[in-house]
Amino acid sequence: MLNITLKMILINCLFWLFIATVMPKVCLFFMGKSCPSLNNPFFRVRSKELTLYRLLGIRWWKDKLPVMPGGELDRKKLSKNITPEYLIQMITATCSTEVIHLVSGICGFLSIGFVLLLPTPLPYIPLFSVIASANLLFQLPFIAAQRYNRARFWRLRAALMKMGKTV
Repeated sequence: MLNITLKMILINCLFWLFIATVMPKVCLFFMGKSCPSLNNPFFRVRSKELTLYRLLGIRWWKDKLPVMPGGELDRKKLSKNITPEYLIQMITATCSTEVIHLVSGICGFLSIGFVLLLPTPLPYIPLFSVIASANLLFQLPFIAAQRYNRARFWRLRAALMKMGKTV
């Protein structure tokens, strides 16, 4: 029993490492450099969502979330010259990042399939379900931050277009 437990721990650790490191690259590969469509209803942020985000105080904690170093949304890499075209790039990056976090959260439920490798899988299903659910819950703040920022970028872009200049 100890041998199979160690194998399960190793397989599960490798799986979660895959989800955290390889899955984003797989998502980006299939998406290309841009989202399917910025007009896709999935990416549209509704006013009730923004109200919820404001109630949750996202404005104060979103910048505390870790970002991928060197990624498009890395705070150290952001341009000081903000143009409507640059904001479209940022909006596209928020869409891509949102999809990556959502796919990573959902793919965590594949870990439940590892339970089937055990001689008696039934007692472990709740544990693996809790771990997968926790992973999805941990992805939600990142998804919320992308959606909140995307709405802000759209508003800023509209203001820039109305003024006809850059910031």
